[in-house]
Amino acid sequence: MTDPRDENNPYLADPTAQGRAGIGGGTGPGSGVGFHYSREIVNDGSGAREYISGAMPKQPWRILAIIGFVAAFLFSLLGLGLSIAARVQSKRAGEPSGLALAGIIVSIVRLVLDVALVVVFVSIFSGLFAKCAELGPGEHVVDGVTYSCS
Repeated sequence: MTDPRDENNPYLADPTAQGRAGIGGGTGPGSGVGFHYSREIVNDGSGAREYISGAMPKQPWRILAIIGFVAAFLFSLLGLGLSIAARVQSKRAGEPSGLALAGIIVSIVRLVLDVALVVVFVSIFSGLFAKCAELGPGEHVVDGVTYSCS
C-alpha cells in the first residue's frame, strides 16, 4: 500500500498545480467539451487525501440531437433543423454525432415521403376537380363511377 504522506506517491496531486495550495480545478477529458472538475487536498493529521468532484461533460448538443431525432418522426422540417444544429455543434466539439446524423437521415426520408404523398393527393384530387368542372354541379354517373359535385 502506498503511504499517502510520501511525496513520491503518484496518487497524491500537486497541491500547487493550480496556483493555490490545496485547491485545484481545470478541464479534463474532452477539453473542448467542458468536463469541469475541482480537487481539494485535505490533511487531517492522518495523511493528505485528495477529493475530486466533477460534473458530467457539458454537451448540450446531445439533448438537441435527441429532440431532433424524435421530432424527425413527427415534424420532418423541425427534426431536420434541430438535427443539423446538433451535428454542427458536435463537430465543433470534436465529438461523434451519430444520433444527430440519424435524425438528419430520418428527417430527409420523412420529408421525401411527405412530398410524395402530397403529390399523389394533389394529382388524385385535381383529376376529381377537373371532372366536376366539366360535368357541373349535381350527381353524375360516368362509366360506373358516381361523382357528387357541388
